[in-house]
Amino acid sequence: MLDTDLPSSDEIRSNFAAAGFTPRHHEIVTEVVAPDWPSFVRKSALRADSFLARLSDTDFDQGMATLRAHRANINLAEPANEEIDWFVFTKRA
Repeated sequence: MLDTDLPSSDEIRSNFAAAGFTPRHHEIVTEVVAPDWPSFVRKSALRADSFLARLSDTDFDQGMATLRAHRANINLAEPANEEIDWFVFTKRA
């Protein structure tokens, strides 16, 4: 859903350029979503994210089962991170 619903970096640049903005900076920043894996699973189970809220109950339950099963493959104490594109634009005069 993220790949189909959110614009690509190129689309973001193009849309801002079409609206009269010039790109000044772009980087990938890492955001800590939860301090550890169990916290991330608990947070996800709330279904408070707009993308999770759109899932059918069946898809959501399957995704949660996959999240819970993934714990066998990771260090549970490490934070759950998300990489985000960060852009800075300025308006052309």
